[in-house]
Amino acid sequence: LSLSLLASGSSDFSVRIWDLHAGECDKLLEGHTDHVCSVCMLSPSLLASGSWDKTVRVWDLLTGECTRVFEGHSDSVFSVCLVSQSLLASGSK
Repeated sequence: LSLSLLASGSSDFSVRIWDLHAGECDKLLEGHTDHVCSVCMLSPSLLASGSWDKTVRVWDLLTGECTRVFEGHSDSVFSVCLVSQSLLASGSK
């Protein structure tokens, strides 16, 4: 994600990538089935999102596709955080 872009999670179950210069949504990432509470950059082209649907999703920002879904939380995922290059942490209720 460049310095001119911003990622946000939404109660409409989506993740949006915003172009800060244009003030417009550049990409709409859809796949979660409930509110998206947290987003975290994993690399310049990968983003993770956590949702009330109890999943963590990994998105390819070049294609807008979900590349991985992590399931296993028993409640809403409220935080995702990159711990190291190969370790993503997530927290739930």
